[in-house]
Amino acid sequence: CQSTCSGELANNGTTVVRSVREAFAARNALTSCLMAAEGLKGFSDPFEGKLGFYHAYLRDAYTPQRALEWLGKDYEAAKLTYKAWPCCFGTHGALTAVKQMLDEGLFTPDGVRHIQVSIGAQNKILFEPLEQRRNPDTAIIGKFSIPYTLACLLRTGSVDLGSFSAEKLHDPAIRALAARVDYTYVDEWQRGKETYTRVVVETDGGTFERFVTDPFGTEKNPMDEAAFDEKFMSCARFAVSGRTDAELEQIKNAIRSLDASDSVRELTDLL
Repeated sequence: CQSTCSGELANNGTTVVRSVREAFAARNALTSCLMAAEGLKGFSDPFEGKLGFYHAYLRDAYTPQRALEWLGKDYEAAKLTYKAWPCCFGTHGALTAVKQMLDEGLFTPDGVRHIQVSIGAQNKILFEPLEQRRNPDTAIIGKFSIPYTLACLLRTGSVDLGSFSAEKLHDPAIRALAARVDYTYVDEWQRGKETYTRVVVETDGGTFERFVTDPFGTEKNPMDEAAFDEKFMSCARFAVSGRTDAELEQIKNAIRSLDASDSVRELTDLL
């Protein structure tokens, strides 16, 4: 997992590596920069060399012009999805649908009788095996469970890192709500429609439905500044090196002003 890994990782409920795997790549990027700053030279032609990336992974079947076509013009980072909640992005369609309906006051959590969620192929893992996803014993299973994350949202009003504590994972009220969540698999929702989610909520006051194609945090349904602030503060409070809210505000403001700073020292000193 320090470079890449098999998708088998998704089938193991006892490891937390999936939650931190991107950190390895970020650390290696910084290590590479530090080594370069000290004068360590890499090798020439890592991509197009005789045994380079294009040969090893594409068997030389590539077009150099296409690889450079949009260089400096099209920035993929602008299309990134930001997770509004600290759990698998596949849960975000259902969470978006239910949060929208709650925000509109269509029903209250206490009145929920049953929730039917329609999903595509990629998200079946978030329901199967069903009893495990309704009653997760580990944080990683909880993060990859639509029944559990929906139950947390309904029960506590949010999904944050605290939602995956041992106490919350075994909360009888959350598990009772998760037991009311079922799923339907839609075969037509294949590649390109991975985010498609339909949620039907049966309540004491009626039945309500919402269809989501672009979950909260995607390019077409972006998080606003308030949502970013809430996510930052929520996650940062769980840092090993504890910070007061005032200190977290300082860190947050330093991050926001990085573009106008001549040095990152202000931020690193705060960290």
